[in-house]
Amino acid sequence: MAKKVLIAAPSDIVNLATFLKEKSVGSQYAYSGKEVQLEISKGNFSALTVHENIAKHPLPMILNYIQSNCPELPTVVLSKDVDNKDICSLGVETYKNIRYINSASLSDPPEVIYGLLDLESALFSNAKATSDIVSDEEDISKDDVDFSKIAIKDFISGKVVQFDVFVMLSSGKYVKILHTGDSFTSDRIAKYAKKTDSLYILKSDREKYIEFSNYMLDKFADKQVHPSLKISLSKNSIEKFTESLFDEGINPKSIQKGKKICGSIHKLISADKSLYKSFNKLQNMDPNAYSISYLTAFFSSMIAFNCELKSASSIETMAMAAMLLDIGMTEIPDEISGKKAAEMTPEEHKVYETHPALGSQLVEKTNIISNTIPQIIMQHHEASDGSGFPRGLKDIRLQMLSKIVYMANFFAFFIVDRNLGPFDGLKKIISDPDLRDKFNQPILKNFIKIFIDPEKLASLETSHSQSNNVKSA
Repeated sequence: MAKKVLIAAPSDIVNLATFLKEKSVGSQYAYSGKEVQLEISKGNFSALTVHENIAKHPLPMILNYIQSNCPELPTVVLSKDVDNKDICSLGVETYKNIRYINSASLSDPPEVIYGLLDLESALFSNAKATSDIVSDEEDISKDDVDFSKIAIKDFISGKVVQFDVFVMLSSGKYVKILHTGDSFTSDRIAKYAKKTDSLYILKSDREKYIEFSNYMLDKFADKQVHPSLKISLSKNSIEKFTESLFDEGINPKSIQKGKKICGSIHKLISADKSLYKSFNKLQNMDPNAYSISYLTAFFSSMIAFNCELKSASSIETMAMAAMLLDIGMTEIPDEISGKKAAEMTPEEHKVYETHPALGSQLVEKTNIISNTIPQIIMQHHEASDGSGFPRGLKDIRLQMLSKIVYMANFFAFFIVDRNLGPFDGLKKIISDPDLRDKFNQPILKNFIKIFIDPEKLASLETSHSQSNNVKSA
């Protein structure tokens, strides 16, 4: 089915139809609640945008109809007057796939609405190759700043190529080896894998790449496929999402995409008990902020799961915070942010130590994000022994989720900076009392569980318990 959006509003209040047309998306207007229900019943639409002042049927009645008859339909509710209204307060019992936004607070409503409607996922699920022919390779001259790099080992494609894929020959010189719409062939990738370890996509396709990776992750999260595939998909989503935040800043559309990634991470961790095997094999992480964001998000989510904080809200909150932790660095001068902490002068380090507060302030400006996240960002460099910054708080004054994210973030930096595998990094931390003291001890114990076979751990705990009982007797 071609992509088509039903716009239920008194008029084209945000020029949405024009914007959708530019995106090759069809649209149709409905001017009353009755007309909305009639059109939706025909099943001809990929998504719905509905204004709260739609005539005739009241909004709760429309939304309840959608949830009862087509709960998978992505829906955005527009209001000019209310921030973060809970759909439940409108009398809607469930609200799967419904997003409620304040159109008056958006600088670019059509762009945000388009992102929230999740049309790309529908595109991926219905994708068909334009032909069985694989297009010829094509030499391209373009500025390096226009490209985003992906490790070949992490590259994933469906049967249909969703975005142009390039190999770099030299600065400004590329070869397009895969073309959008073609049938995918691994031969091209294999040909260049002997010469390079990286592929490139255009930054203009990065949003689609994030959507595709997350679509595939959500699709495979609870399926019996190798854990390394799931980890590659989550890594792709998180790294590119974080990269886009540093390039483009925080906005409602980007936050919504981040929430989708976090939801997939929760689904993955809840469904797959064998991820510890793949984490033990992680080696040679790329030393960049985006890899650290990925590791922090995943490690903190798995610690939370081991700490019995298994709810979707807890894990999604930490994963989102992990991806936003260092957004404050975008406010730090380049001559400082480009240095490692050990290379900074004392004056520069004082400036660097302001990035948690700067990041927290940036995130607080958004009105569609959990209040807990700015607090986690503010405390993500605070150690349990009081040796952290910016305030030198000790364990008792730190939030539980902040302690978890600190442990995960510290460890991510530790292994990336030293080019260690996680298991080797863990051994170094456990054997060093000064390092051990930086962490909340129950959290450290639950962190260790990430890298141990759960069945073996259960056996060890049972043996330890039996031994203590014998001693007591």
